[in-house]
Amino acid sequence: MEKYGLSGYLAPDGVWYPCGYQEHCDKAVELVKIYQLNDHDYNNIAMSVEFIKFGTAPWADKEGSSICHVFIDCSRNPTEAQIEWLRKNIVRATDKQRREVELTFSAFYQLSL
Repeated sequence: MEKYGLSGYLAPDGVWYPCGYQEHCDKAVELVKIYQLNDHDYNNIAMSVEFIKFGTAPWADKEGSSICHVFIDCSRNPTEAQIEWLRKNIVRATDKQRREVELTFSAFYQLSL
């Protein structure tokens, strides 16, 4: 598991599904089964079915690097369970991931963490 940052999927029910660097595809296969999803693409799971996808690399420091990312479908509101999880756990994100979440929440949902 990565030393800094979040890597995995945050489900609509607020359950965190961690995965390591380059393991999102394997985790997506699990999520398709657990949540009975129609989409098998590991990036689309975040963008089309209300999951929030986080990624980082093992070499990232607390600041983060260009590979650190968060995929959020801005056309859908995050669930209350996701918001609650993020408020409790955003401190675990790299600074880059945290800024992405905070900017997205502020611009699209008028929410702050």
